[in-house]
Amino acid sequence: MMKTSNRPGAMLLITVMIMGAVALLIGMSLALRGIGEMEMSFSSSQALKTQAVLDGCMEEVLMQVWGDSSYRGGTISLGEGECVVTIIPEDDIKIVSIHAHIGKWEQTLQARVDSESIGMQLLEWRQGQ
Repeated sequence: MMKTSNRPGAMLLITVMIMGAVALLIGMSLALRGIGEMEMSFSSSQALKTQAVLDGCMEEVLMQVWGDSSYRGGTISLGEGECVVTIIPEDDIKIVSIHAHIGKWEQTLQARVDSESIGMQLLEWRQGQ
């Protein structure tokens, strides 16, 4: 008489374990991909906020220069961000440098402004990261 073994049960258990491991790997892969996309979205959002702070600081600087031609800059706080402004006069032209940051996100701007002509003219605008 031959002995019968319980091999079909063992094979079923191994198959279930393999399928569970594959499902776990797929789930982890999707979760990590989602986290990566969330980080990219957050970084993009912070970069846009920093750009908005930079633009707002430039508007503030233009208003300050319009009201007081001897204005030389300083620190401006806008919302979550802050800007460090430096203004260097060159004859009738003012060289405006702005460094804006929100946390670790930073952007810079250098502009040339003619504040002595009728009205005020923005002659050059160079932006960096």
